[in-house]
Amino acid sequence: MYRQLIPVSWSRVLYARYPRRAAYGLLMCALLLAACGSGERESRLLPTHMILPSSTPSATSTPSPTVTWTPSPTPSLTPSPTVTPSSTMTQAPTATATLTVTASPTLTITPVPTPVQVVVSDGAGAYARTGPGTDYAEFGIVKPGQRFTVVAYAGGDEGDLWFLVTLPDGQQVWVSGWVVDPLGLDDLARISPAATVPPSPIPPSTDTPTPAVTLPPGADAIIPADSRVNLRSGAGLDFDLLLTLEPGTPLRLIGRNADMTWFQVATFDGFQGWVFAELLTIYRADPANLTQSWVDLAPNAPANAVVGLNAALLPDQLEQARTIYQHGQQVGNRPNSFLLIGDSVDSEGEFLRAFGSGNYDLGDYVYLQATIDFYNQAGAFADVYQTSHTGFRYAMLFDATWSNPAFCEAGETPLDCEYRNKKPSVAIIYLGLNDMRFDTPDSFRYNMTQVIQQLIGNGVIPVVTTFTIADYYEYYSQAPIYLRIMREVAAGFHVPLIDFNERAQPLPNHGTGEDGAHLTFREDRHISFAGDQHRYGTALRELLTLQILDDLRRNVFIPYSP
Repeated sequence: MYRQLIPVSWSRVLYARYPRRAAYGLLMCALLLAACGSGERESRLLPTHMILPSSTPSATSTPSPTVTWTPSPTPSLTPSPTVTPSSTMTQAPTATATLTVTASPTLTITPVPTPVQVVVSDGAGAYARTGPGTDYAEFGIVKPGQRFTVVAYAGGDEGDLWFLVTLPDGQQVWVSGWVVDPLGLDDLARISPAATVPPSPIPPSTDTPTPAVTLPPGADAIIPADSRVNLRSGAGLDFDLLLTLEPGTPLRLIGRNADMTWFQVATFDGFQGWVFAELLTIYRADPANLTQSWVDLAPNAPANAVVGLNAALLPDQLEQARTIYQHGQQVGNRPNSFLLIGDSVDSEGEFLRAFGSGNYDLGDYVYLQATIDFYNQAGAFADVYQTSHTGFRYAMLFDATWSNPAFCEAGETPLDCEYRNKKPSVAIIYLGLNDMRFDTPDSFRYNMTQVIQQLIGNGVIPVVTTFTIADYYEYYSQAPIYLRIMREVAAGFHVPLIDFNERAQPLPNHGTGEDGAHLTFREDRHISFAGDQHRYGTALRELLTLQILDDLRRNVFIPYSP
């Protein structure tokens, strides 16, 4: 059989321009093929623009004056054109051909679907593995922001989702669905399950793993033998690096975040911080029962504040304070130690120091004496604080440049240094004046949130105090924005807020001196609650602060101390 396919576009040209010649040529070709029979096909391609019929037997003729030739039926090809020749041949033959052309079908192009990709989540980093689960060998590390094309998916041993992705060099690895941005239902529907999954190197087990090494008493986790892991000041990659834990370091688990992706740990040489959960080997049978010591900011929480001269903590603040304090006791914080975090209003105003030296008069507030005695046992009122410094703002608490080398270790931030040295249960914060001058509102909110989170994570109860300024202060017009942020952040974490700005409004210059920012006080530095709280900004602020410390001591520390 011999057929030659030729472009349909040229066949159309032939029939359109020379219909008679085309029909005649077709008939002649058919006669030639019939005469040739089943002989060997000529190797050279024929210059024709049609689909030629197969070779058929020679026409049958009768030796008479008139010979009739009937060709074999031409096969019908779809969608190629069908040619049906018919002719009657006599001694002077006359050929007649009928041509039928079937139009070629319209070409339809189906678009190739866009491959599904996943992006490693910001603030997360994890190992890429040789199979769908943490039991498989580590192939490498995926970093925040990296994008990979998904080949397939599979479920892990713990019921989680893993994606088989392609690396830039063409190799395929598995990444956990926990470390990538969530996919929509439409994208998930376009991913096929993996045809084959590598066999698990370790049989799944619900039993607590048996340590390969002998752990010291109290240890319930260890750094794997082939890893060095960063210890951070908070539950996230954007928190300060405290130190790098060496392979085989035993650890004690002391807290966790809500989804247990980060654990708070303590080393046996006195360090404490946060470690990414996937980088730990955990031997504790019930890590979910650990205290949730990391708290995220609650959105749109109503601003609640201590505003009266005899106000107590609000119910949500009291409940949160008890939770934080109990965690602090587990990590060794001291009930009668507090931390001052402030700027020159604290350091130059000698905030609370009168209660350490005895230069005070309680007036009608004699009930506060028990709290003053409680903190004087640890020398809290007379102490010096590395977190209270002229010009301080929230961002500087994370900058080791501002740490005093006489008290702090190399590279240690002021906040980490003071926590390590004092192990406080409360932090009294008065910041915002310098933040308002140098930081945008968004930066201010971010830095404040990080400080509050780190304090709570360490079992320290933050007490936020709003600042006051005179109407003529240079940045007075910007103050409402920053004051609102302070109230919102404190409310979002349900921690105590002393709205000193509101309480100081009736005082002369709202409790400030000539510069409109530093608080007024008596020349002899004497603190009296027998009326000075209505005249001097320092006396009013110290009264409100002592009331909060007294409420915490009576309703949190005493009932919930071990």
